[in-house]
Amino acid sequence: MGIADVVAMVLALGAGIGGTFAAVFYLIARVQKRLAEDLILREGLVLRSGRTWISMALDNYRSEARYSSWRRSRNRGEVLLTNQALVVLHVVGFRFSDVDIASLQVAAEGTTLLLKTDNPPAASGRVELRFRVNDPSAWVAALGARGARSA
Repeated sequence: MGIADVVAMVLALGAGIGGTFAAVFYLIARVQKRLAEDLILREGLVLRSGRTWISMALDNYRSEARYSSWRRSRNRGEVLLTNQALVVLHVVGFRFSDVDIASLQVAAEGTTLLLKTDNPPAASGRVELRFRVNDPSAWVAALGARGARSA
């Protein structure tokens, strides 16, 4: 086996792994899209971010399923404000009911919306989310009307 054969095998293996990751991310996107559509049908839609990059920071976060002393991640997802809740479809998903929305601090930084809470739903710790939206002032106003405070 020559060096060319080894290189070919490594490239083939890399392509196989890359293809697997691409398939997994494609399936995650499809599941998130389906969840968003189901939520809209069940609860009605107020605002929708569309598929976007969501930066999430967890600090001393503890829920029934996850613990993180500190974690920061950036993944594709979607944020929906329905008639019943604020829903974040992300690697770590969140559903903020109207009671939970009242614990949010919200701010617009250019086209980026910033959400912070020290009282996440069904968990403890601090959560910070950043994502881009077309009209951040509409999000700030809608969340403010549901009880969120300005950051």
